[in-house]
Amino acid sequence: MSSARTKLTELGTALGLFYEPSHAWPGSIENLEVPGIAAEEWRPVVLPIVATGHRDRDLLLRALDNGRTF
Repeated sequence: MSSARTKLTELGTALGLFYEPSHAWPGSIENLEVPGIAAEEWRPVVLPIVATGHRDRDLLLRALDNGRTF
């Protein structure tokens, strides 16, 4: 079983494949459609993290960037 941080990193990387950073934050994440991953699976994990000051926000941002690099 993966840790919460591992799950966040994996989901964030997958979201990064479709994330467009030029769109307004956090709407660019909240309204994202990811083929093959149901919104009900990733939104409860990712959306609480987008808030400024969340301890894992930097981890999410790095994972999004990794996905964009792919």
